[in-house]
Amino acid sequence: MNTAVSKQFLRIAVQILKLALTGFIIWSIFRKMDFGQVLSSLVSLPVWLLLSLLLLSLLRHWGQFLTWGYALQINPLYKVNWKEVFNSYIISQPLRFAIPGGLGMTGKILYITNSSLLATGLSYGIERFLIIWGIWVFAIVSGAFYFTRIQLWARLLVVVVALSVPLLGYFVLGAREKWRHLQEHYRTYAPRIIGVQLLVALTAYLQYWLLLKRVAPIGFGDTLMRMSLTQLSVSIPITWAGLGLRETFAIHFLSEAGFQAIQAVTATLTMFIIQDVLAALVGSIFFLRVKKISGIGKHGRD
Repeated sequence: MNTAVSKQFLRIAVQILKLALTGFIIWSIFRKMDFGQVLSSLVSLPVWLLLSLLLLSLLRHWGQFLTWGYALQINPLYKVNWKEVFNSYIISQPLRFAIPGGLGMTGKILYITNSSLLATGLSYGIERFLIIWGIWVFAIVSGAFYFTRIQLWARLLVVVVALSVPLLGYFVLGAREKWRHLQEHYRTYAPRIIGVQLLVALTAYLQYWLLLKRVAPIGFGDTLMRMSLTQLSVSIPITWAGLGLRETFAIHFLSEAGFQAIQAVTATLTMFIIQDVLAALVGSIFFLRVKKISGIGKHGRD
């Protein structure tokens, strides 16, 4: 068996393993509850709440769209085309379901005209780095309040280190000669990305709060703490869009606040459908209509 075939076989094996793991986790969750009751809870949500959740999801997608545009502009040679940025972003929504762990989203770089495909890929890497950092920093700050048995100085140290991580990206860009020209625009756009991501995260926790407080009393601060720890599962690339793993985390953290497993799962599945599935359906239309771009624009290579 040659090297190319071996690598292809390994990739297929990994995808099958991730699919099996996703299925096992989902089965483990739903075998202990009535799936029909979960669906009934989903369809019984009041219209005003559904409309509110949809509007807030649109705001979250707008924020993620801006983040992608800002990340692309970290390359000083990129000439922003917001229509192209939007097309590539919306197409990435169904692509994230193509491969477990959301790795299919990488395909959006093929729909951007840039100085080089490598430059677009680097912008994508910076975008993912800052988005994942945002998820982790919320979880770490929440963990500082949640894990009270850990010494206060240790919790504060971890928070300080986590908050300073974006600076690491700046110094990494300066470590290689051919990346140093990106540092100036990183200083400009990284703070914008961070600000947008913090607002996007707060909007997501507001959505969860609206869902959860309908079935049991819970404060926004408590929701933020428990759901930010739950959202940590999204950054673990072993299942499809965090499906199954997110529900497992939610059941654990929300049970301590008095929520039953079915209530926790209903909340996360509702947000999964509204935020991820609906966007993927819309993105599928664009995926069929928009053609891929070579990735090389009129500006030449880096």
